[in-house]
Amino acid sequence: MDKMTTLEILEEWSRADLDRLITKLNENGIASDEDELGLSSTMLENWTVSCDAFLTGNGYKGNSLKTSGKYIQNLGAVYILYDIDVFTYEEAQNYLLTFGDS
Repeated sequence: MDKMTTLEILEEWSRADLDRLITKLNENGIASDEDELGLSSTMLENWTVSCDAFLTGNGYKGNSLKTSGKYIQNLGAVYILYDIDVFTYEEAQNYLLTFGDS
């Protein structure tokens, strides 16, 4: 069996799980694989514009989404998904650094 794409995984999420992710993005402009929303690092590593379109079609109101990741000491790699109108690249990187504070 072939590996599922991120879009295929999102399409299989329950409405409640999808709404949790969309609400987080609409309210905060950013979500991570550490937020217990169901996002995995693999999903974020393989994010495409079709995933943006899927979220938009299901209630996401923001702009284009971008992903980023960083290795955090004592935690490992942390990945984020962020709205480019809410966070600059530098702000997103600073957000990633907050995971080292926990």
